[in-house]
Amino acid sequence: MTIPGVGLKTVAAVISTTGTEGKAFSTATQYIGYIGFFPKIFQSGDKKRENKISKREPKYLRWALYMAAVASIKHNREMKSLYYKKISQGKSEKQALVYVAKKLTHIMLIMLKSG
Repeated sequence: MTIPGVGLKTVAAVISTTGTEGKAFSTATQYIGYIGFFPKIFQSGDKKRENKISKREPKYLRWALYMAAVASIKHNREMKSLYYKKISQGKSEKQALVYVAKKLTHIMLIMLKSG
C-alpha cells in the first residue's frame, strides 16, 4: 500500500497468486510470464505482428495491474517519467502502460519477498 497508485484490490490480486511472502515464483520474470505481460506473435506466411499481449492465465490480475499502472502515472513521479520515456522511445501508449505495469509487478514482488 506504500506505492502511490496501487490500491487494496491490486495488492489483494497479487497476493492471491503469489502468497503473502511471494515464494510462489522464484523470479519476477517468471511471474510476468505467468501473468501474460509478454507479446503474442501472430505469424501467417510472410506477415508477422507483435502488437498484442498474451491472454494467458488470470485476466483479473492483468486488469488490476494495468489499472494500477494508469493510476500510478497520475500519482507517482517515477512511473510517470518511465511512461514518458517509453513514449519518447517510440512505443505506443498501451505498450508504455504495460511496461509500467511490469515495473510495478517487479516492485511489488520484491517488496513481498523482502518484507
